Amino acid sequence: MKRNTLTLTLVAGLLLVAATALAKPNKPGDQYWRQMKDPREMTEAFRLYKMTEYLELTEDQTAKIFPRMAALRKAQDESMDQIRDKQKELRELVDKEDWSKGAKLADEIFAMKGAQMQKQHQAMDEIRKLLNDEQRAKMALFERRFAGHLERMHERFQGDGPGMGPGPGMGPGPHWNDDDDDMPPPRRPRGR
Repeated sequence: MKRNTLTLTLVAGLLLVAATALAKPNKPGDQYWRQMKDPREMTEAFRLYKMTEYLELTEDQTAKIFPRMAALRKAQDESMDQIRDKQKELRELVDKEDWSKGAKLADEIFAMKGAQMQKQHQAMDEIRKLLNDEQRAKMALFERRFAGHLERMHERFQGDGPGMGPGPGMGPGPHWNDDDDDMPPPRRPRGR
């Protein structure tokens, strides 16, 4: 009996090792999928994965592009946190009807958004320089194509039904609420 159990365990172990050895090798970018927990991070990882596939990036290109895109995402998140804080201050000033300070803060927010857009443009320009002509042309198409994919995914999962599920319902609800912050909610910390 012990001999049969030992034999079965050994065979199962060998099959597991063989299956692992014969598994399809990882594509560039696969390791990023395993680290994601936040939906935004998962979407970004999916975007990078599909971009790698669609543009047919080499491993060298992937190794140069992915860290730049990760740094860009981190800088954007930090910038959005700062802008969100400034907008909360602005809301307080508007509630107090302190228009002169509010106008100065609004100008500061506008400048911060402009700087953020400029940094994004510079980073994307650096990334495009790493691509060949065919990949640069495909990149322009990929951005729109991926945005359309996200819109369809959102429609499919969000829906208009009761509780915002699929099917007929009351619709998406109010689009403007003076009590809420005008920015999207902050990202959840990692590890939750």
